[in-house]
Amino acid sequence: MKQYLYGASIGGIQKYIFKTNDLRSIVGASELVKSINEEIKLEEKNIIINAAGNIRLVFDENKLDELKNLVLTFPKRIMQKRFGIHIFQAIIEFDDKINFMSALQELEKALAIQQNKHQIPLDLTPFFVKIEPKSGRGLAIKDSKIVENHDKATLQKLEKYKEIYQEKNLEIPKNGKKKTAVIHADGNSIGTRIGSKIKSPEEYKKFSQNLEKATKEAFKSANKNTYSIREIILGGDDMSIICDANIALEFTRDFIVAFEKNTKKYLEEDITMCAGIAFCNHKFPFHYAINLAEQLCSFAKKNSKAIDKKSPPSSLMFYNTQNSSFDDYELQTIPQELCLQNNEEEIFLNFGPYFLTKQDEFSTIDDFLEVAKMLKTDASPRTRLRDYLTILGQNSYEAKEQLSRIKQILQLKNKFDIDEFEKRLKNLNAKLEFEAPFLVRNNAKFTPFHELISYISVIDEER
Repeated sequence: MKQYLYGASIGGIQKYIFKTNDLRSIVGASELVKSINEEIKLEEKNIIINAAGNIRLVFDENKLDELKNLVLTFPKRIMQKRFGIHIFQAIIEFDDKINFMSALQELEKALAIQQNKHQIPLDLTPFFVKIEPKSGRGLAIKDSKIVENHDKATLQKLEKYKEIYQEKNLEIPKNGKKKTAVIHADGNSIGTRIGSKIKSPEEYKKFSQNLEKATKEAFKSANKNTYSIREIILGGDDMSIICDANIALEFTRDFIVAFEKNTKKYLEEDITMCAGIAFCNHKFPFHYAINLAEQLCSFAKKNSKAIDKKSPPSSLMFYNTQNSSFDDYELQTIPQELCLQNNEEEIFLNFGPYFLTKQDEFSTIDDFLEVAKMLKTDASPRTRLRDYLTILGQNSYEAKEQLSRIKQILQLKNKFDIDEFEKRLKNLNAKLEFEAPFLVRNNAKFTPFHELISYISVIDEER
């Protein structure tokens, strides 16, 4: 008997949620995205995936009219209640002669094609409509009256926020330095790991449900400071949150550890994860921050897959952004901001990503935190190391002399245990020394000092 595999993907979710820095609008938008799941009014047997903006359904041949009705009405229902997102749909026919996973792969290709097509926004702004200054969209109309302060999308988000939280005031999570972190995490190579093992829609549905369970339980396990974390997207193998900068590295590490443990438990698979952490001021535009976090996650994945393509080890990457905007981390930020060129050589300051387990050319997040802990003390040479990086960008010989002088001063003052510090540097990587803090990867030199100082600059001193 013929069957039909239906897929719908929600486009522009990150842009829709993080279009503003008003936390009420962000939370309202997040809740509106989550509630899309409730719009699917079908028998449980039809649903394979219904989470994190991805919907996959199966219809028997005798349910073709029901499928046609869904295709015609579903996007309208969703988009009218959530101005700013788009629905992409595709259908693949299959039967007993066609492998289910092959049909699923064809569906993903078809959805990718749909996502490349131009989408016309519902809130087109004709010249005679008054414009909302912040968004550039036309003002909303409610009860036949113009809403002076909000466009349609913002009004929908705020109304959803009030529906759930009433008038409760939410603040952006931040530490004493007014630093916050936007974190994006994503599972590694899940499709390739399970593709050959799943033969039917029922098996895929069970896998999806267990993956969702593993992710949500991992978040709950890692979330030891609920007041400092604001969940934005959590479903499938994806997580996007805003949190206090103080807890970002530890929370991400704990979340990934729990995710690996849970996927082993529920899926009987060693599934790993990568994450990107964008540190920023709490007033920094969040649409830039989530874009940065996603790019950092992709950068971590790229390095993890270079180590093991089939089963990439878990890793995370972070960056403390100082600019008022952000474009491309790998093509612009690294060569323009994280590369020192002196009279002799190039030195890169992006020492990460950092892994959960030891890797030959990289360090673990735990070892990084141990070194950072020593640099947080009052007697630490972090100011001198900052000066050293400036000299390093000019002259390698003078920079080496500077490190020798710093070491001599620390030994004379006897207030900072330089021997212990060098020991922790060795733990970070066996090739690192205080007076030669470089690691060579692919014929390029990297130093950890910039990321250590950068991390310390965003967290509170009393930690």
